Amino acid sequence: MEAHRIILKPKGGEEKIKRLYVPEVTVRLLINYKKNHKVVVRVSPRVPLERLLPAVCVKCEFDLESTILMRANGSEEPLNLSRSLGG
Repeated sequence: MEAHRIILKPKGGEEKIKRLYVPEVTVRLLINYKKNHKVVVRVSPRVPLERLLPAVCVKCEFDLESTILMRANGSEEPLNLSRSLGG
């Protein structure tokens, strides 16, 4: 190995940049299906439901084309997929 220049640095001589770790905010989405089956999926409350639906379908082995999301309070009205869980 041919070295033209060798630089010796003391240990800890350089200041490390510390980045503050901020975990992503998520909510638990409880999915009831097949009468007594339940699955919990952690999702971002800011992501539109239309982007969450594929993850739900994969987790529960649903067909994406025939799956609709509804509230658990007995409402027969499907949720607006352009909205998010946060608002």
